Amino acid sequence: GVDAQEYGLEMLKAGASTLNKTAVELINADAKSFNMGDYTVRIGQVNTVDLNEILGRQAELEQAITETLNNAEYD
Repeated sequence: GVDAQEYGLEMLKAGASTLNKTAVELINADAKSFNMGDYTVRIGQVNTVDLNEILGRQAELEQAITETLNNAEYD
């Protein structure tokens, strides 16, 4: 038979996979800019089931965030 929990987890992983997206796509996919007093900030989130998938790309994601901050008017 099929293990329902294993099958369900694999379905969730497939639907939340970040492997086919660039770092820039990930940091901009669900991000919004806000004014907070005199500051402009950008807040975003990435949904994933497999934390190691994101942690394996941490340096790449941090570089994309830094480049975005340097090229935009965020505080």
